[in-house]
Amino acid sequence: MQRQMLIRRVYALLIAVFLFSLANFFVSGCATTKLKKIKALHESGKYQDVIKPDNNCTGNSAECFQIKLLRADSYYRLGDYSQSLRDVNEAINKISPEIPRDNVETVYALRANLLFEQLKSTDDFEKKKTLVHSLERDLNQALATSEELPASEQKEINERKLYLLQAETLLMKMDLVEIDSLGIVYGHLQEVAATLGKLTEGEGYEQYYSLRGKFKDIQPQVKQVIFGGEGDREELLGQLTQIYQQGVTLRNLPIYQAGYAGAIDRFLENVDLFMKQLAL
Repeated sequence: MQRQMLIRRVYALLIAVFLFSLANFFVSGCATTKLKKIKALHESGKYQDVIKPDNNCTGNSAECFQIKLLRADSYYRLGDYSQSLRDVNEAINKISPEIPRDNVETVYALRANLLFEQLKSTDDFEKKKTLVHSLERDLNQALATSEELPASEQKEINERKLYLLQAETLLMKMDLVEIDSLGIVYGHLQEVAATLGKLTEGEGYEQYYSLRGKFKDIQPQVKQVIFGGEGDREELLGQLTQIYQQGVTLRNLPIYQAGYAGAIDRFLENVDLFMKQLAL
């Protein structure tokens, strides 16, 4: 639920920026009557009208990119994720130097959102791995595009949310990779957490994601001791105790009141469970 709400908030923020940039496109006199009509329908919530065949386009112009993105967003709001993904892929294929960078950021954020919806609906392990890889790729692309934008308060807000999503994606990836690759993904997560620490100084996000990653990184060793009797029980118990003690402090930081309370409490419960099993 936390990941779902987070990714939807990121996309809602970016689509609002996209619509604002469209308004500037109109002021410049570059928009045709067709695009103006589609945007008006979209703003009125007439999403069924936006996706009518007459409101489609071909070609590789900036305007066609914007029409495709409005159609993709309309399908998304109507709950038709497969059709939304079709239009968002077509929009991505139309990306060119003339497309505003914040629009590019938005289209990759929407595709990440759609990939996340697919992740929720599948139990197939291999498909999950493919989707998480694609989700990570799109978030990296959105962040790379964001770096091209001039410094602003809005850019910082967008990047903060995108890095939060990247951290969540890496946590999912740690559940899907081979044990030998856990350390590599954990290292990447630590880098993302450090960046979050700079963007959210004192709020607890860096600590939260670092602790979650550390817990996942040592879980195979902990399970080997619990179920196989092999490994350094005392050393692992010490590490879990440290993770738990540091995790408890998150309850006194802003992150706990920012929608993460349930996730933090469940995390601490899981750590406590493994500690008790190791102590037997």
